Amino acid sequence: MSRSGLEASLVNQIQKAGLDDGLVLEFRFHPERRWRFDLAWPELKLACEVHGGVFTRGRHSRPKGMLNDMEKTSEACIMGWRVVLVSSLEVRNGQALDRVRRLLESSQSEAEGIEPPASEESV
Repeated sequence: MSRSGLEASLVNQIQKAGLDDGLVLEFRFHPERRWRFDLAWPELKLACEVHGGVFTRGRHSRPKGMLNDMEKTSEACIMGWRVVLVSSLEVRNGQALDRVRRLLESSQSEAEGIEPPASEESV
């Protein structure tokens, strides 16, 4: 499945789950850089990046690509964005949709002043 195919698959899953309200594809979030999020909910400052090719030494798994991704994600976080990163495997097995759902739910809980449930694993 191509990278755009992965994104299309995830968007389809998101739409079927009814989580597409406010969703924008290929959203340019930085005022100076040409960086774009694969999927974004701009009004909530939430985003999802689909990293294909991680098992085939694609762009996201090579040193230069990883460094570029780190810079982009770090700058997004500094700007107040919350970003989830998902792999092709996670898109196919449903974990990506679950992660997006939890991201959106945590944002809604935060807006309503509700504390999200604690993770089962402590760091």
